[in-house]
Amino acid sequence: MIDLLSHSMKRKFELLHLLESSDEYVHIQTIAWELDCSIRTAQEEIDELIDSELKDCFTIENRGKEFMLIFNPGITIDIITQYVMKESIHFQIIERTLYDDNLTVEALAQDLHISIPTIYRHINTINESLQKHADISFTSSPCRLHSDESNIRSFYIQYFSERYPVEKWPFKDIDEESLNQFLEMFEPSFSEKLNFSSMREIKIAIAISYIRYKNENYAENKHSFFGDFYRKIDNKERVDELHTKMFGYPFDIDMSEDIASYFLTKHHYQSYQDLIQAANTYDYVGKSVLQLTSVINKLADKYKMPIDNFETLVLDMHNAAQKGVRSLKARQILSTQKSMFVSTFQSIAPNMYEDIENSLKQYNKIMSLNLSDTVLHHLMYILITHWNDLLLNIYTHMKQPVVKLVSANDQYHAKIIQQKLKFDFDRQIDVDIVDQYLLKDILESDEADIIVTNFSIQQPVDKHVIAVSDLPTAKDMQVITKAIYEVQHESTKYL
Repeated sequence: MIDLLSHSMKRKFELLHLLESSDEYVHIQTIAWELDCSIRTAQEEIDELIDSELKDCFTIENRGKEFMLIFNPGITIDIITQYVMKESIHFQIIERTLYDDNLTVEALAQDLHISIPTIYRHINTINESLQKHADISFTSSPCRLHSDESNIRSFYIQYFSERYPVEKWPFKDIDEESLNQFLEMFEPSFSEKLNFSSMREIKIAIAISYIRYKNENYAENKHSFFGDFYRKIDNKERVDELHTKMFGYPFDIDMSEDIASYFLTKHHYQSYQDLIQAANTYDYVGKSVLQLTSVINKLADKYKMPIDNFETLVLDMHNAAQKGVRSLKARQILSTQKSMFVSTFQSIAPNMYEDIENSLKQYNKIMSLNLSDTVLHHLMYILITHWNDLLLNIYTHMKQPVVKLVSANDQYHAKIIQQKLKFDFDRQIDVDIVDQYLLKDILESDEADIIVTNFSIQQPVDKHVIAVSDLPTAKDMQVITKAIYEVQHESTKYL
């Protein structure tokens, strides 16, 4: 939903992503061309970023007309998303509708100190973007979102996960520590042990669902998960105590069942055994298990990839498909981290990527899920990351690059470079000193993938030839690392 950013903020967002994706300085002409603006405008955007509140998060170094982005320790690209969403008037309006979905245009205009005609223009822009990207409409009488309830909740959950830093709890009226303790009591009933990421997702989802429920926006179907747990436990007093600290009143079964319905869809299962039992009862579930089993087995057989967590993978894929946009990061708003992950996998194993994508598109069609491209990418992400050691097994197909060293000083100097490379790259490479004495034979030899010299070679060559200082510098090592990466990934292109 980058279309909700102002032209200037969109340029800043794209500028920082452009610089972040480059390992080298980027020329101002390249920046202007990529941002579709003049060199003067590009320079102004850079100057404004240098003086913005983000100046404590990164440095934009310049070398004449070239620029490089360097993040401070502990900072990554997600800080950019948080910044532009905070600054965007459109996202500010959307966030306000969560807490009060009876806002009038007049009250919103007064609150934001802008004119009523301007508010209407903003609402029209928001409505067009939400309909395009999230199948949600935004009305002005009053100002609120319209769609099925699970879709609206999933959008707000994704919004807050991108808008606020991980260490910040944005819901002031909900006590986070009590919520932590509350979920720890329920943890034995979860299918998996809570971890950092799942705990964060559940907490945000509970907060959003609670606010929606409080504002009388109810889930379509109730689920008794939390209610059943409460009915069975002996220490109801402790649950009531924590619930009162969180929300201001004791445990409410009706509210808990409304909240639980967001997490647990009709065909969501806690274990593979439950899934198989349901597959024997419901044709729909049986078809899902059959199709996912076929997809995974065909991929494993074709690419000779072992799989030791087959049952868990089928369960996770089935549940993820049923949750759809309810899965955190299945439909990212501005963040590109998940799509970047999938794209990187594509560069490592392009054929396997294509097979996974086509197989899941077919699964989507057979199951009549009508999932968007972004959710399909999320399913691909689930398959890739939940398949035990998939990436590790792909990397085993990578060849060990052969590096040959030649020094114009003497063999003792070549040995020093050899020791340096062996130490830095451990067992990633096979590194040796050349035994030919004619440069022509050295360059034409088929034995080496990479040749490292301490002298310049100006004639064209067909392989990686890297000239380094007499003792390779950190910059030299970066060039060698890049060459090793290219040689290794060339060997996985058949995957």
